[in-house]
Amino acid sequence: MLRLLSRREHSRLELSQKLMQKGATPEQITALLEYFVARNWQSDQRFAEQYFNSYRSKHGEFRLRQSLQSHGIDGQLIDMVIAHADHPDGNSELDRARAILLKKFRTSPTNANEYKKQASFLYNRGFSFDLIRKILKEP
Repeated sequence: MLRLLSRREHSRLELSQKLMQKGATPEQITALLEYFVARNWQSDQRFAEQYFNSYRSKHGEFRLRQSLQSHGIDGQLIDMVIAHADHPDGNSELDRARAILLKKFRTSPTNANEYKKQASFLYNRGFSFDLIRKILKEP
Protein backbone atom coordinates (compact mmCIF):
# COMPACT_ATOMS: atom_id res chain seq x y z
CA MET A 1 0.00 0.00 0.00
CA LEU A 2 2.83 2.39 0.68
CA ARG A 3 4.10 1.86 -2.85
CA LEU A 4 0.64 2.71 -4.22
CA LEU A 5 0.36 5.84 -2.07
CA SER A 6 3.86 6.96 -3.00
CA ARG A 7 2.79 7.22 -6.66
CA ARG A 8 -0.46 9.13 -6.13
CA GLU A 9 -3.22 9.66 -3.61
CA HIS A 10 -5.82 6.89 -3.39
CA SER A 11 -9.22 6.97 -1.74
CA ARG A 12 -9.99 4.66 1.10
CA LEU A 13 -12.36 2.70 -1.16
CA GLU A 14 -9.69 2.22 -3.84
CA LEU A 15 -7.18 0.89 -1.33
CA SER A 16 -9.79 -1.36 0.21
CA GLN A 17 -10.64 -2.85 -3.20
CA LYS A 18 -6.98 -3.41 -4.02
CA LEU A 19 -6.42 -5.17 -0.70
CA MET A 20 -9.47 -7.37 -1.25
CA GLN A 21 -8.04 -8.43 -4.63
CA LYS A 22 -4.87 -9.47 -2.82
CA GLY A 23 -6.89 -11.68 -0.49
CA ALA A 24 -6.95 -9.60 2.69
CA THR A 25 -9.82 -10.13 5.11
CA PRO A 26 -12.20 -7.27 5.93
CA GLU A 27 -10.73 -7.06 9.44
CA GLN A 28 -7.19 -6.77 8.08
CA ILE A 29 -8.27 -4.13 5.58
CA THR A 30 -9.99 -2.04 8.26
CA ALA A 31 -7.02 -2.27 10.62
CA LEU A 32 -4.51 -1.38 7.92
CA LEU A 33 -6.56 1.54 6.62
CA GLU A 34 -7.01 2.91 10.15
CA TYR A 35 -3.25 2.64 10.67
CA PHE A 36 -2.58 4.60 7.45
CA VAL A 37 -5.18 7.25 8.25
CA ALA A 38 -3.83 7.69 11.79
CA ARG A 39 -0.38 8.44 10.37
CA ASN A 40 -1.84 10.74 7.69
CA TRP A 41 -0.49 8.52 4.92
CA GLN A 42 -3.97 8.21 3.44
CA SER A 43 -6.56 10.97 3.38
CA ASP A 44 -9.82 11.05 1.45
CA GLN A 45 -9.79 14.85 1.69
CA ARG A 46 -6.34 15.06 0.12
CA PHE A 47 -7.40 12.59 -2.57
CA ALA A 48 -10.57 14.59 -3.35
CA GLU A 49 -8.71 17.90 -3.56
CA GLN A 50 -6.02 16.51 -5.85
CA TYR A 51 -8.55 14.71 -8.04
CA PHE A 52 -10.75 17.78 -8.32
CA ASN A 53 -7.85 20.08 -9.16
CA SER A 54 -6.44 17.64 -11.72
CA TYR A 55 -9.67 17.25 -13.69
CA ARG A 56 -11.48 20.55 -13.27
CA SER A 57 -9.90 22.02 -16.41
CA LYS A 58 -11.52 19.24 -18.47
CA HIS A 59 -14.83 18.56 -16.74
CA GLY A 60 -17.73 20.30 -15.07
CA GLU A 61 -18.71 20.03 -11.44
CA PHE A 62 -21.48 17.47 -12.08
CA ARG A 63 -19.08 15.00 -13.64
CA LEU A 64 -16.40 15.62 -11.02
CA ARG A 65 -18.95 15.11 -8.25
CA GLN A 66 -20.09 11.83 -9.79
CA SER A 67 -16.50 10.66 -10.23
CA LEU A 68 -15.57 11.44 -6.64
CA GLN A 69 -18.66 9.61 -5.41
CA SER A 70 -17.64 6.54 -7.42
CA HIS A 71 -14.28 6.68 -5.60
CA GLY A 72 -16.14 6.45 -2.28
CA ILE A 73 -15.80 10.09 -1.23
CA ASP A 74 -18.49 11.40 1.13
CA GLY A 75 -20.95 13.96 -0.28
CA GLN A 76 -20.17 16.55 2.40
CA LEU A 77 -16.46 16.27 1.68
CA ILE A 78 -17.15 16.71 -2.04
CA ASP A 79 -19.22 19.83 -1.33
CA MET A 80 -16.42 21.23 0.81
CA VAL A 81 -13.75 20.55 -1.83
CA ILE A 82 -15.83 22.16 -4.59
CA ALA A 83 -16.65 25.18 -2.43
CA HIS A 84 -13.04 25.75 -1.37
CA ALA A 85 -11.22 24.77 -4.54
CA ASP A 86 -8.78 27.47 -5.50
CA HIS A 87 -8.06 27.47 -9.18
CA PRO A 88 -4.66 29.08 -9.86
CA ASP A 89 -5.97 31.48 -12.49
CA GLY A 90 -9.25 32.17 -10.70
CA ASN A 91 -11.44 30.79 -13.48
CA SER A 92 -15.05 30.14 -12.69
CA GLU A 93 -16.88 27.13 -14.08
CA LEU A 94 -18.37 29.39 -16.75
CA ASP A 95 -14.89 30.48 -17.88
CA ARG A 96 -13.66 26.89 -17.92
CA ALA A 97 -16.64 25.73 -19.97
CA ARG A 98 -16.05 28.53 -22.50
CA ALA A 99 -12.38 27.58 -22.80
CA ILE A 100 -13.19 23.87 -23.28
CA LEU A 101 -15.81 24.67 -25.91
CA LEU A 102 -13.53 27.09 -27.76
CA LYS A 103 -10.71 24.56 -27.80
CA LYS A 104 -12.98 21.94 -29.37
CA PHE A 105 -15.17 23.97 -31.73
CA ARG A 106 -13.49 27.35 -32.39
CA THR A 107 -16.79 29.03 -33.43
CA SER A 108 -20.25 29.62 -32.00
CA PRO A 109 -23.06 27.43 -33.33
CA THR A 110 -24.72 28.82 -36.47
CA ASN A 111 -27.59 26.35 -36.77
CA ALA A 112 -29.63 23.97 -34.65
CA ASN A 113 -27.47 20.97 -35.50
CA GLU A 114 -24.25 22.68 -34.38
CA TYR A 115 -26.00 23.97 -31.26
CA LYS A 116 -27.09 20.44 -30.38
CA LYS A 117 -23.60 19.07 -31.00
CA GLN A 118 -21.89 21.68 -28.82
CA ALA A 119 -24.52 21.42 -26.08
CA SER A 120 -24.14 17.65 -26.03
CA PHE A 121 -20.35 17.98 -25.82
CA LEU A 122 -20.55 20.27 -22.79
CA TYR A 123 -23.23 18.14 -21.13
CA ASN A 124 -21.07 15.03 -21.49
CA ARG A 125 -18.23 16.93 -19.86
CA GLY A 126 -20.44 17.50 -16.81
CA PHE A 127 -21.67 21.07 -17.17
CA SER A 128 -25.21 22.10 -16.19
CA PHE A 129 -27.96 22.89 -18.70
CA ASP A 130 -28.23 26.48 -17.43
CA LEU A 131 -24.52 27.05 -17.95
CA ILE A 132 -24.65 25.45 -21.41
CA ARG A 133 -27.57 27.65 -22.49
CA LYS A 134 -25.80 30.73 -21.20
CA ILE A 135 -22.61 29.97 -23.13
CA LEU A 136 -24.25 28.95 -26.38
CA LYS A 137 -26.48 32.04 -26.47
CA GLU A 138 -23.44 34.30 -26.36
CA PRO A 139 -22.44 35.85 -29.68
